[in-house]
Amino acid sequence: MAQREPGGRKCRRSLQWGVKLRFEETIWQREEVDPDADDEASGTESVDQDDDDCVALDIDGLVDVDPDDWDLDLVLPPHQRCAAHILNLLGSADAKAALDRNAAYKKIHDQTDEKLRTCWRRQNQSTLVAEAIQAGLGVKLQIPGETRWNSEYDAKAQIVKILDGVNGEEKFGRTLEAAGLPKLTSTEAKYLKEFVWVMEPVAIALDILQKDRNMYMGYLLPTIQSLETQLRIRREREGRPLKYCDILFRTLLEAVRQPRRFQTYLCDIELQVAACLLPRFKLDWISDEGVKAECKAKILRELASLSPKEALCPASQSEKDSATPASASVELEGSDEEAEDDPDPSTSTSEGDGSDTEVPVDAELSFEDSFYGVAVLPPVENTEEGEETAAQELERFLQTPRSVSVEDCFAIRPCGTRKFPRLAQMFLKYNVGVPSSASVERLFWQAGTSFSDLRNNLGDNSLEREVLLRVNKQYWNH
Repeated sequence: MAQREPGGRKCRRSLQWGVKLRFEETIWQREEVDPDADDEASGTESVDQDDDDCVALDIDGLVDVDPDDWDLDLVLPPHQRCAAHILNLLGSADAKAALDRNAAYKKIHDQTDEKLRTCWRRQNQSTLVAEAIQAGLGVKLQIPGETRWNSEYDAKAQIVKILDGVNGEEKFGRTLEAAGLPKLTSTEAKYLKEFVWVMEPVAIALDILQKDRNMYMGYLLPTIQSLETQLRIRREREGRPLKYCDILFRTLLEAVRQPRRFQTYLCDIELQVAACLLPRFKLDWISDEGVKAECKAKILRELASLSPKEALCPASQSEKDSATPASASVELEGSDEEAEDDPDPSTSTSEGDGSDTEVPVDAELSFEDSFYGVAVLPPVENTEEGEETAAQELERFLQTPRSVSVEDCFAIRPCGTRKFPRLAQMFLKYNVGVPSSASVERLFWQAGTSFSDLRNNLGDNSLEREVLLRVNKQYWNH
């Protein structure tokens, strides 16, 4: 779409994601010409024929570009779908597609689901039923929501946990009978256990990508790859092939690499590099040696163009911007509050002396580490002195244990330096984004009316203060 403005500038603007916007300077002069001889002399149609129909727009007001830098290429960020939404489709739409592929599976699924929904509905509607379930099981049944697939999985997983307890099936059956609810048959109970067994990796991957702390874009590909690995493991349960949910297992495994799911992302070199820059994964998550070599080469090329003394700024900025003092750089630091709130800290660092040595909290695998297949290794001390090359910095990073946190690697230490200065710049470039929109949804939920039409006249600073005050309301009286 071409748009003109007074002064002779024409902007060819594309509204597609990931497409460069190019600015062209043109000569726009109005001359008094004979309208009858205009086109006959040149043999071409006049470019100013429809000038009267053009709408004058202030391009400088729409896109903040210095007139001296009109040859600068501006790139919109590539559009990327929410990974949590895709996983929700995997657990809902793709799981339902398995019903049409096997009549026997559809029959047992529909029978079991109908009984469970009756239990959930009656508990929600009747106080007597809810009290009977509470008395018999010691807990009420979780009620699944309408919009989130994993809420239904959590509700079914709770029932399976009860069934797997001591005399669980008998206890659950007596409770439903006392509450006047339909009991599950032995076949339906076995099906439900297999269903939760197969769907568990999808639920774990969804919970990981929707975290609101310590979540980066680099988590996406290792999570999807681990999801595939975990699904293959689930083809058997307790040493026996699946009897009821084998079709569900095969449908989910095929759907992961479909174009409408994660096929495009799994081949994206930038997402691969983002994962390689996370200490938890590095290059170890890549099984293909060719892909591993390509990612390492790309990282080395970018590291070679960076200086360890540069401020943390985007690589595309001009040389004058790269000369900004380090004190004005963007800092990636973990606060003490985040360290206390993190339910699964993996390391602790010595404080006050700027030491590079990490001390593992414990040698046990965390919940996420077991999902990714991460092993806890002893720390590696840095004995090198002086300024190192980009290749040396990368090799030192690859030798660090997986248990080291992002803050330990890339945050500014008490001594005023970073452990991996070049890699810290690349980390901010590739990992600032998050794979899921869950954090944005939480922000809108917590902000309440601050983001409504009634607040459209608020300035940026006022809106920021209002949202922060609302989010931190619990601390007002402290």
